[in-house]
Amino acid sequence: MYYIIESILVGIYTLFIYISLLYVVKERPKERPKERPKERPFTLVLFLLGILKHFGGYILGLHSEYCKYYKSPSAKAIAPTLIETVLEGLLFVIIGAFLSMIIKNKYIIVWTIGFTLHTVFQIAGFHEYYITYRCIY
Repeated sequence: MYYIIESILVGIYTLFIYISLLYVVKERPKERPKERPKERPFTLVLFLLGILKHFGGYILGLHSEYCKYYKSPSAKAIAPTLIETVLEGLLFVIIGAFLSMIIKNKYIIVWTIGFTLHTVFQIAGFHEYYITYRCIY
C-alpha cells in the first residue's frame, strides 16, 4: 500500500523536474529578448525529463534512501547505467504520446507518467529486482 503514496510523491517529483526543465529549455530570441520564448517539442522535453528523473534520483540520493528503507539502513544504490536512464526517457516519450491523445494539460500528463511508471514497476516486480541487485551494503 505504501507504493501508492510513493507513486504520488514520484509524480510530484517528476512534475517539479518538468517545471524546472521548462525554464531551462525554452529558446529565447537574442534579437528580441522581451518576445515570448519558443517551446521545444514535447517529446524532446519528455525524453530529457525521463533521463533527468532517473539520473537525478541517484544524484539526489533518492535511490539510496529507497535501498535503506526496503533493504537495510546501511544499503546504498549503485549508479544507474546509461541504458536504464535512456530507457526511462523512452518510456516517458511513449507513455506521454499516448496520454497526449487523451489529456491536453501537460502538467497532468507529466504527473501521470511519474505516478503510472512507479506503480506499474512496483506491481510488475521491477522494484523488487532493483532492491535485490542494485542495492549494496
